[in-house]
Amino acid sequence: MSTLRTTNIIHGSSAISNIVLDNQGRAIFGPDSPAGRAALYVNAQNNRVGVNTESPAVALDVDGAINATGNVAFGGTFSVTGNTTLGGTLTVTGNVIFNGASLDLNSNLDLTGNSTFTGDVEITGDLTVDTDTLFVDASTNCVGIGTSTPSSFNANANHLVIEDSNEVGLTIATTSTGANAKSVIHFANGPIGVASYAGYLAYLHDDDALQFGTNTAEKMRLDSGGRLLVGTTSSVSTNCYLQLLGNPENDAGTEIYLGRRQPATTPLTSGQSIGDIRFGDNSGNVFANIAVEVAGTSGSNDYPGRLIVSLTGDGESSPTERLRIRPNGAVSINTTGGDATLNVRSSAGGYDVAYTTVVEKSWAGVGGTSGNETIINLFSLVNNNSRIAGEFMCCCARAGFNQQRFYKKYMVSMTQYNGSYNGFLTEIESGSSSGFSTIALERVNEIIRFRAVSNTASNGGNISVHFKGLIGNGPIPQ
Repeated sequence: MSTLRTTNIIHGSSAISNIVLDNQGRAIFGPDSPAGRAALYVNAQNNRVGVNTESPAVALDVDGAINATGNVAFGGTFSVTGNTTLGGTLTVTGNVIFNGASLDLNSNLDLTGNSTFTGDVEITGDLTVDTDTLFVDASTNCVGIGTSTPSSFNANANHLVIEDSNEVGLTIATTSTGANAKSVIHFANGPIGVASYAGYLAYLHDDDALQFGTNTAEKMRLDSGGRLLVGTTSSVSTNCYLQLLGNPENDAGTEIYLGRRQPATTPLTSGQSIGDIRFGDNSGNVFANIAVEVAGTSGSNDYPGRLIVSLTGDGESSPTERLRIRPNGAVSINTTGGDATLNVRSSAGGYDVAYTTVVEKSWAGVGGTSGNETIINLFSLVNNNSRIAGEFMCCCARAGFNQQRFYKKYMVSMTQYNGSYNGFLTEIESGSSSGFSTIALERVNEIIRFRAVSNTASNGGNISVHFKGLIGNGPIPQ
């Protein structure tokens, strides 16, 4: 066989220059072109065609740009080493590989095989991968994974939507180790400086801790032991799940605020809950409870409250009130009643008070006009086995008399059973009683009371009656 080499082939009015047909079944068009390579190379031995290359590596190997104005269908691998511009539809049923090239699509790209892009891909329309595996909505700038309708979700958070009929997950992983091993999500106000991380979530892999940051700084941390740390980055107590140090303004004491969501303009009424702290097990069984309730009706600059401590007794399933502190500081133990400073009810149902201030308040009727009488009921012996034993100190102070003070001290020991009163009520000490015709502690039927009668006009004053002793099985001050 031989090689045919010609500089011109004339067919009719057409002429083709510089053609080589060799004895190896190759046809070379333009082997001596200014580019130093054939414009078209055909190798019949391996069924390959090269454009701008004399060593085609595939069936059709093009070194340069391809301009396709119609449809192009590929049943195998489509490999591009230069730029590709498509003005029509590109349908690929095999693989597409772009090795450092650019792909500019002004129309649809339909890929049913695998594609590898190592260069830039610019798509001006929607991008769909396998119906809903990945969908990019160009009109709304929304991306869906597992959904082709990401824009149908809430507009405040539909820029990236992940959907699945089963569990849905998102994983952020790092291969770094040590102090730099961190997985971070930033909430940015802009791309530069602190604006790029105004808020953030960060997982510190080396410490197994989760950071919560606002205003560019860490504000809270969940450490490896499940302890929630606020105001500190390290635990100060291994057994405490919640640790609060300082406050947002400075390093002073920590404050915890419990309150109602009820509007401030709506008055609260007695008995309404303000907040509770409950102590129990992992099944919701409550062993103790500390509660704050409204103790009256609230209003402008008027917020009466009471503190209640409840405990669950042995053999019981729910807490019972054991301690109550009223707005005026009066304390009741094992009872919700009593107006004394300290009110204690024994387990047998009676009162056993070690010390109490029975009355301490201002009474306008003391003095005022001559002969005006003031009576204060202190104790009622209404129940069988009612008893009182101790010492009363009755004090008066009158304005207008250089704050003169008068007092009397009484010893009392009295019981009541079936309407019969036994015992004594004896004055054991007294001071000046100028201005009063009567200052006395007395029993009238079941009532033990304090009575004061002025003998001259004055500007009023104050009375306080203090008791020290034991009170049992009967209501305290009426």
